[in-house]
Amino acid sequence: MTQMMGYLIVTDGGRLIVFDGGNRGDAAELARLVRGCGGHIDLWFLSHPHSDHVGALLEWIEKPELAEGISVGKLLYSPAPEGFVPDSGDEWNDLNEFARVFPKCGYPAKALEGGELFTVDNVAIEVLWVPSPDLKSGMVNDLSVVCRLTEVLPGDREFAMIFLGDLWVRGGEDLLKQYADRPEKLRADAVQMAHHGQNGVDFPVYEAIMPTWAFWPTPDWLWLNMGGGRAGAGPFKTLVVRAWMEQLGAIPVTSFAGSPHTVFDTAEELGRMGK
Repeated sequence: MTQMMGYLIVTDGGRLIVFDGGNRGDAAELARLVRGCGGHIDLWFLSHPHSDHVGALLEWIEKPELAEGISVGKLLYSPAPEGFVPDSGDEWNDLNEFARVFPKCGYPAKALEGGELFTVDNVAIEVLWVPSPDLKSGMVNDLSVVCRLTEVLPGDREFAMIFLGDLWVRGGEDLLKQYADRPEKLRADAVQMAHHGQNGVDFPVYEAIMPTWAFWPTPDWLWLNMGGGRAGAGPFKTLVVRAWMEQLGAIPVTSFAGSPHTVFDTAEELGRMGK
């Protein structure tokens, strides 16, 4: 099972919001899931231009037959600042691929700006943080946007989730500084674990969010930090981050090989927690 990230949010009215979507190899499955939700995406958020997040979209663009009959209201993305130079050749490959393919997209598209608010039925998504236009070098992960999703549920209840994309340490520190005087903006019921739950933001970001649920876009080999066929022997930081979340009491939400899709019913889960 490869590393990737894709979330489909279905509103009370049956409308669809998508975050990322996965690798090129996930394109057909993403199309199947979208068709199963009615075939129209109202809002499609792209956290940053890494292939395991935007590859499925790029595959749709180059092979439109994969997405035949599917429509998109608006694509919302995080562009690289002008003159941005990534740290490695692999990073260049992803940026160049995105720059080559994305302009061919026929869907309406818009670069995200900090503070924007988008609403679909009972779900609102606020853009909490975007990379500075002055950022001239770093990892493509540094280009991740941070969004806060808020769902209004019956009985005046709310469910909030923070999407961190692949936000790295530097971005996490900037996020905390930006909301130092508004900590409530970062508090949420759930969080999408940054950079697949390893080597992303540091503990203080998760401590500020204080989630009840932690969504891990993490294959089982990364969850276990596999190396040489042994759990815990790999080079990844996953076990450290898992310990952080256990310290915070966050319930992990995962999808591993054999059951690649997880359905999370917010009203049902809040009810189980007495919220």
